[in-house]
Amino acid sequence: MPNNKSKVNKINNTKIEKRAIGALTSLVEKNEYLDESFSSMDKELSWDGYIYVYNDKTFSVNSFESKIPVQIKGYMDYEGKQINKERVQYPVNLGDLRNYYNHSGVLYFRVILTDNRKEIFYSILYPSKIKEILDQASKKNNKRQISVTFNKLEKKPCEMMRICRQFIYECTMQGSGRGQIVPKAIDITNINEDNCLKATALGVSSPLDFMRTVSKGDVCFYTKNTSADIWYPITMSKQVKMLMEEKVCNKISINGKIFYEDYTVIFDSDGNIKVQLSTNLVLYWNIQKFGFDIISTTKELANDAEFLFELKKNNEILVGDIPLSYSNPKLGEGLEEELNFIIDWYTICQNTMINIEKDFSKMSDNEKRMIEHIVEVYRGEHALEEDNLYTLDLKIDDKIYPFFVLNNGKENFITNRVYESKIQSYVVVEDKSFKVPLFCSLNVEDLMNLYKYDYAELYHQVDCSDINESTLDVLNIAALTLIQVYDKIGDLKLLELARYIIKKLISVASERIYLKLNNWQIKKRLNLLDDNDRKEIKSILRNTNDAQVKCGLYLLIDKKKEANDLLKKIPKGDREIFINYPISIFL
Repeated sequence: MPNNKSKVNKINNTKIEKRAIGALTSLVEKNEYLDESFSSMDKELSWDGYIYVYNDKTFSVNSFESKIPVQIKGYMDYEGKQINKERVQYPVNLGDLRNYYNHSGVLYFRVILTDNRKEIFYSILYPSKIKEILDQASKKNNKRQISVTFNKLEKKPCEMMRICRQFIYECTMQGSGRGQIVPKAIDITNINEDNCLKATALGVSSPLDFMRTVSKGDVCFYTKNTSADIWYPITMSKQVKMLMEEKVCNKISINGKIFYEDYTVIFDSDGNIKVQLSTNLVLYWNIQKFGFDIISTTKELANDAEFLFELKKNNEILVGDIPLSYSNPKLGEGLEEELNFIIDWYTICQNTMINIEKDFSKMSDNEKRMIEHIVEVYRGEHALEEDNLYTLDLKIDDKIYPFFVLNNGKENFITNRVYESKIQSYVVVEDKSFKVPLFCSLNVEDLMNLYKYDYAELYHQVDCSDINESTLDVLNIAALTLIQVYDKIGDLKLLELARYIIKKLISVASERIYLKLNNWQIKKRLNLLDDNDRKEIKSILRNTNDAQVKCGLYLLIDKKKEANDLLKKIPKGDREIFINYPISIFL
């Protein structure tokens, strides 16, 4: 049968080599600091000539810097399968590699040709890199050849200079394989915290450029023990991905709203770029995707959530003053629900003036369920009677965040039960309302575990209260609660606030013995009882028949036996009430 395939005219190998050398020569000659002497006749074993590097445009003995051994191989890519690649694999003779290893390495070029194109690929084979390749060949039991990776060379004179200078640097650091440094190269798996690391990439201008040269294998990493002076090259027996982080202080905004003022850019040795905007959110810039996990605090999560919603509506991010395109992200129904939940919870936190610093990822399942319940109440997913006031407490790490919930007929309104300027608590007596502090609604456990003590606000609530006969009992109980909490946690400011309240009550009801008793028990805790106080206490003891008051007064002057004897005579119910008073701490 006839063959319909077009016949390919093969080119003589000598012509291929000459074309390859010509392509490389042309690029070298474009750099004013480089010269070459290449041969197509393979006169030198394993080498095809040299590139000469000068530090002046006038080539002379005084300006000569270094001579780089070069190997050049041409390849005619008749089917066009390799010329468009960024990296190619090429088999290299092990005998040649050993020669390069013993003579400070080689700058190896593979020039791929088609009828109308020439692309130069290179590999900077410094001694430790050759050692790594030879070790791999030994493990694979290769006898003659092993494949080596070659990177496409940009057709820029400065890029040719870059790889030349990088080769010179690495070979100067290492010497030859016959020396003492390269044979002692340290495998990456043996690096520990006592090792210092360094790597130098020449001719790069950014961390991204640095990682690109690392990904190409152009740069060698070196290590030394903190107590040593010699830097040894690092070899890679296993595939290793290297990462570099750069902290960037620059504003990221969408539609005029600033979302981030600093972030971290992470480059890896595969050329990938990640932008870590927060603990929760990362943009995979190369592939225009993102990763989001609920990890950190409510405030940071809410910012991330709002950013993602804005990103969904736009395809441009402003970094500083520079617009960058970013394809609209697909959030997915499940993620949108999570983001809306975060934003609703953050809205509740803002409205109630609370700031929970604990990361979501560190919360218990019970803590998360309580937050979910509060959000459900906020969204109206739980039916509440109109105009009824409910209490709702959130407990995080033994700290209580107290809320009031009110349904106003249209929605459920959630507010802070202690620190809220828009509401006021009252005592109603005979259809008259009298103001009392919001914190009067807290019991001992609530107050003891309150998420914060804003004393300026607590004093303000007392000062704005109505101090009269109608509020005496409520305010007195609040003072006793403060005393009990002080006894448990030792915060002196709580005791001072209690004394402040009692003094205000005494100013309008000085005849109430229990108010004086409460003032004295505060003073006793502060070691402030004086002779006049004790004299008045003894006087009251002689003139009162109230058993509970007498027990308290006995305790104030350290007559515990008398107090206990009297306490035993008190009915059980009254005795249990007395024991729950803070004065009982002196029993």
